Amino acid sequence: MLKRNIYRWHRQLSILALFPILFWTLSGVMHPLMSNFKPGIARSYIPAKPLDKSQVQMELDSILQGYQIREFVNFRFVSLGHQVYYQVKLPTQQELRYFHAGNGKILENGDKLYASQLARQFAGADAGEISTVELVARFDEEYIEISRLLPVYKVSFDRADGLSLYVDPSSERLGHSVNHARLGWQAFFRNAHSWSFLNHSHLLRISVILLFALIAFFAAGSGIYVYTAMWKTLQSPKRNQRVAPVRKWHRNLGITVSFALLSFATSAIFHLLPKFQPNLRETYHNEVVYTTAQFHFSLLSYLQNAPATLNNLSLVNMSGRNYLQTFLCSGKSTECQYQDLQTSQMLEEGDKKYAIDLACQYSERNPEEVVSVELIRKFGGEYGFINKRLPVYKVQFDTENHERLYVETRSGKLAAKVTDGKALSGFIFAYFHKYHFLDIAGKTVRDSIMSFFALGNFMVALLGLRLLLKKPAKVLA
Repeated sequence: MLKRNIYRWHRQLSILALFPILFWTLSGVMHPLMSNFKPGIARSYIPAKPLDKSQVQMELDSILQGYQIREFVNFRFVSLGHQVYYQVKLPTQQELRYFHAGNGKILENGDKLYASQLARQFAGADAGEISTVELVARFDEEYIEISRLLPVYKVSFDRADGLSLYVDPSSERLGHSVNHARLGWQAFFRNAHSWSFLNHSHLLRISVILLFALIAFFAAGSGIYVYTAMWKTLQSPKRNQRVAPVRKWHRNLGITVSFALLSFATSAIFHLLPKFQPNLRETYHNEVVYTTAQFHFSLLSYLQNAPATLNNLSLVNMSGRNYLQTFLCSGKSTECQYQDLQTSQMLEEGDKKYAIDLACQYSERNPEEVVSVELIRKFGGEYGFINKRLPVYKVQFDTENHERLYVETRSGKLAAKVTDGKALSGFIFAYFHKYHFLDIAGKTVRDSIMSFFALGNFMVALLGLRLLLKKPAKVLA
């Protein structure tokens, strides 16, 4: 009686999960192929170069006062068309302002011009002419949240393949690259795998996916029991009964790949549970409004004695004190130094101290609770590529769940906030959903094995659909 009920439950659960499994597994098979449609570009990052200090002839405060700009958030230098400009962020404005460092004149449409220059550098000299440049202030169906950077400019090229690059002028980073083919694959995957058609309600989308993931889990679990513990019973047909070929293939293939479906469903459940909490990382930033009239620090005097490796300057506020954040070229990257604007004293281990200050600010904790600080220069482990920002500092606190924050001192942004629970969820998803335990064998092998199991479960679901649509016959149940 129990075995008969388990088989009936397996059948009913499988019917409920049939179409979600078909969509999930088909999109899972096709996901590794998406990399083949990634636009070919010349480079993914722009290496740091020394600043041409000789072009800086005017003080920032003099320029801003000349345009009656009384407040600003921050500044840095950029090279646009072989000319050096002050790139200035103003309060409540998303577009950056550009002032010539030699004569102080404002550059009209400077943000779009600089975004266009960056896009050409990323795309390459033969990328073609630029057709449109648009400011993107929030994530959408094309520029999705995993891109992390905001605001950015969408720079589209006049090409048959529809190449578009999303660039961040404030950090000279490439946020995303798309073309017509990649957009099509992205749209299919988002709708079939992540169910983005329910994006109008985040809570509804996560709840519905979680429900069907649970159903798929129990369907796979009951299927494994039916075709293992009940195997002898199912393999002993009564007289005048036969096992239909479709049903036989469904059983045999199902027992081969059902463990993979079980791992896919389990990891999806662990991945979904933390998503009921809103992701607020983009709301954390350390922005201070400076008064132009009170900014008395002479940048020209500082530049006269600055080292030849100087790449850029910026401002940060740390524990209520203002510092000049100095970027020096160091190989392909930069290193940071901090000088107090009031005392002109250099701050020892300034970058590390700024990371602690940011982490304490974003976690609302005290520096005394910090147990370790580590500089992270590459993606790996719980801080994966999906977080996008490097280098960052990992600041860990003495809490029950071992809370650790990954902060980027370059931008003052929170890159990730991790607890033991979230780390476990991420580990399970990485190893049992994306099969990263096979990384040692290489991406091609990993993707091939993952696609094999996804395709196998797709075929099992397809055969199950065939059994449902087939006219009932006198076959073994």
